[in-house]
Amino acid sequence: MNRRRRWHKDDLQGITPEELQAMIRIAKSDRYALRNKCMLLVGFSFGLRVSELLNLKIENIDLDNCQIHIERLKQGKIHNPAISQPLIRTLRAYIKDRRANEFLFPSQYNNEKALDRRSFHKWFSRTAQRAGLNIAKQHPHAMRHGLGLTLGLTEHPKIKCD
Repeated sequence: MNRRRRWHKDDLQGITPEELQAMIRIAKSDRYALRNKCMLLVGFSFGLRVSELLNLKIENIDLDNCQIHIERLKQGKIHNPAISQPLIRTLRAYIKDRRANEFLFPSQYNNEKALDRRSFHKWFSRTAQRAGLNIAKQHPHAMRHGLGLTLGLTEHPKIKCD
C-alpha cells in the first residue's frame, strides 16, 4: 500500500498548548470527557507515543509522589518524571473509582484491554479536525512534536488542567 503524506513536509506538525486546549474543549462534549482530557494532557505533557500512552496502567501513576512510570518503547529507557499538581488533580478525579491493575485508558468494551490504537487515532483525528487544527496536526504524534516544539520555545509548556 502506498501511503502518501496529506500535508507539506514544511508544515509545522506539533500542536501548541492553545491548540491542545481547543481539543480539550471539543473532547468534553462526549461521555468519555474526563478520559479524553486525561489522554490529551498525559500524552502532551510527557511527549508519549500512542502505544506508550495506551499501555499505561493505573499502577504506573504514583499520585502520592507525583510521578509517572514510563517505559519508552524505542531504546527501552525507563524514567519517572514528575507530574504537575494540576494534572495530579485531573488524574485523581479520573482514577478514583478504578482498580489498580487496570489500564489507565481501557477499551470501552473490556476494562482488561487497552484502548485500541485505531480507535484512538480515529478519535484524535476527528477531535483535532473539529478543533480547527490544520491537517498536519491531525495525528496523535503531533502531541509528541508539540511538546518538543513547546520546550524548544519556552522553559515549560503552559497548559491548563483545570
